Amino acid sequence: MKLLFSHLIALLFITNANAAEPYIYTGLVNEQAADAEMIKIDHQQYTINLDTIVHGPFKRGELGPMIDAGQRVGFNLQINSAELSRISEIWILE
Repeated sequence: MKLLFSHLIALLFITNANAAEPYIYTGLVNEQAADAEMIKIDHQQYTINLDTIVHGPFKRGELGPMIDAGQRVGFNLQINSAELSRISEIWILE
């Protein structure tokens, strides 16, 4: 019984260690436009809007979420060939 319990605990730790993050990109927010529609992460500009799914605490702007400069984030993109890429989902990281 102890052997089975120890194997289950080991399996739990191995599963958590190999779990993939739900976001592809990470970075540090440099600045965000006052209307919240544009955001710079690691000096790269993206669009962000009310359709962006935000995981974590954030302030709501008129056109999208407001995320403070200096905040570390994880995010996924919707790539647009003619426009700036839009952040489709963003995670507030600690």
